Amino acid sequence: MSARPQKLAKSGDVSSVMQRYYTAYEEVNVLLNAYAQQAKDEKIQMSIDGGGFRENVLNERFCDILRCAITQAFVNCRKMNPPQKRYIKITSMDGQHKVFVKISYPCEEEECEDTDCLSPSISSVLKRAEGYFKIQNIEMEQVIMIAVPYET
Repeated sequence: MSARPQKLAKSGDVSSVMQRYYTAYEEVNVLLNAYAQQAKDEKIQMSIDGGGFRENVLNERFCDILRCAITQAFVNCRKMNPPQKRYIKITSMDGQHKVFVKISYPCEEEECEDTDCLSPSISSVLKRAEGYFKIQNIEMEQVIMIAVPYET
């Protein structure tokens, strides 16, 4: 995994902040903890429900997909005025031999972007494995939905 999550933490050392354990996979925990610290620093309310994360799908590609989605949420969330309306909610579930992740955050209708930040190689892996990465606008909220099949 790249060193990107460590760069997100203000001190550069995620262990210097309160470490939370969302999964049994250290790299995903580092990633989520770094973003939780970034949200705290930027006064963005963040909630993370990691109950659906399964260790057998949590690999480097999964981290890349998750990083892309959370970064997208931060970019759009920062545009919200007033700042008190800024939040990011991350929930995970598992079923149908897949891990589902839903990331929701507020956005002004004219500010919502439907950019697909995934690299072509990750997109093709998801398509071959019958997974997906979708962005939907629902009223004043944007929702990113990710499905990643379990590794066999």
